[in-house]
Amino acid sequence: MAYSVAALTPRLQSRYPLRRSGHYSRELADRVDEWFLYWGLLHDERQRTVFRRTDHTYLAAVCWPSCDSDTLYDLARLAAALMARDHEIDTAPPEQAIPMAHTFRSEVSARYDLGGVTGVDPRLQRTLAHLVHPLLRAGRLLQHSPRHRRTTGRPPARRGEPGYRAVLIQDILSAPRELAGGVSENIVAVLSAALRCPAPRALKEATALYEDLTDTYEQAFALLVPPSGHNPGVRAFASALNDFSTGLIEWTSHSVRYTQAETSNWNQADEIVARGL
Repeated sequence: MAYSVAALTPRLQSRYPLRRSGHYSRELADRVDEWFLYWGLLHDERQRTVFRRTDHTYLAAVCWPSCDSDTLYDLARLAAALMARDHEIDTAPPEQAIPMAHTFRSEVSARYDLGGVTGVDPRLQRTLAHLVHPLLRAGRLLQHSPRHRRTTGRPPARRGEPGYRAVLIQDILSAPRELAGGVSENIVAVLSAALRCPAPRALKEATALYEDLTDTYEQAFALLVPPSGHNPGVRAFASALNDFSTGLIEWTSHSVRYTQAETSNWNQADEIVARGL
């Protein structure tokens, strides 16, 4: 089903500073792009140009600004591989897309086999396992929850966990592109069908849901990270989650993958983080 998206102008405002890795550079981005293009998955020059302008290295740099240079390189390659597979699923006919999506989830859940990514440290793979599994689970629950078939379309408050927030960010900001292509699993499309309302109203509902979940998230961490007597590890974890959501908003709002513009125009970072080697 295709949706009218002419009036869809999604905007999300992060509540946290935008931080970027000091290891990010055009040279590193070129290395990541050449690594991916080596596999020959893009068959015409226009596709390759759009891929380069998408800048998956910037995505990694603003979502994980505190990582060292080697980890940034690995995360950028992982991002490129994941996005490429996601694009294959999005553009496939419906009868092929659903089996492809199930296969992809199985691959990521079971083996984190991302189509040729090599040289990833085992410790990093374990870390990614903790990151990826909640996101996959959140995606499944958000897309198939019976709550979306009711009048409110809103999941329970307990879904304020970080995975749900990431799925909402991605769905809201990619809504014009995905709904124009007939993608029915996007949260805006789900709410539009559940509420029997136009896509612009569904977008407002999805944005309100994101704000509600972010409020729940902040209330939880206010209890875990009080002004005094806090656990440094918990504070670092909260800071990393804030970096991730802020970076995801920045990249999805400005990358040519979603804006369809000629170039990706990034905001100036509030802080450049120089850590690691």
